[in-house]
Amino acid sequence: MNSSPTSDPAPAPKVFFKSRTILLNLVIAAAGVVAVFHPGAQEVVQQHAAGLLEVIGLINILLRSITHGRVALVSETSPDGL
Repeated sequence: MNSSPTSDPAPAPKVFFKSRTILLNLVIAAAGVVAVFHPGAQEVVQQHAAGLLEVIGLINILLRSITHGRVALVSETSPDGL
């Protein structure tokens, strides 16, 4: 038996807009912008800020734990970057 660790090649990085974690964070940021300008949403965020932050953090941890590889701004494999 060979006890040395296997050296699997690292997966190619994916383009940032294919990352579920980044897309979720963009949605959360957009919701934050809406909350600034919409009084009803602003009130909900103020009343439930701690719970919302906990849920967002847990979702980010979950998504990151099931994500493999790294994210790049552009694809390193295609000439047009997509």
